[in-house]
Amino acid sequence: VSGSFLIVSRLARWKRFDIVIKACNKLKQPLVVVGEGPDCRRLEKMAGPTIKFLGRLSDEDVVKCFKLSRALIFPQKEDFGMTPLEAMAAGKPVIAYKEGGALETVLPGETGEFFYPQSVRALTDTISQFDERKFRGDVCREQAAKFSKERFKDRIREFIERIL
Repeated sequence: VSGSFLIVSRLARWKRFDIVIKACNKLKQPLVVVGEGPDCRRLEKMAGPTIKFLGRLSDEDVVKCFKLSRALIFPQKEDFGMTPLEAMAAGKPVIAYKEGGALETVLPGETGEFFYPQSVRALTDTISQFDERKFRGDVCREQAAKFSKERFKDRIREFIERIL
């Protein structure tokens, strides 16, 4: 698990984990897949020897996986997406598809990198150039904290006080 790229999600076809597996197979990069779902069998069949499926894990074990990983790979378009923030809260960068909520949470060059289009080639290029040493854990954690429940409550309270 240590030094691997990481996927943490429900394994559904629309999330495009197939491109992550194909890219990691091509580059012979270690990848750990945490989660279950209807696309699990298909993904396991295409996975090469550098890819491990851990299934569903406890929250504590997921945090350990984040901390041991090089980066989270987030290949899907989500309206928001909590998993990149969870990775950043653990001090890890994110490689994300450049669409959807990741555009609001991932800061390129600071808390992660983007790939576009949503293809094996684009992801392979990004992984090939990725160097986790350029990302600082404290910067990732600060970015995640901007989306915390406490910060949200404070901002709502400030907004209401301004209106009243």
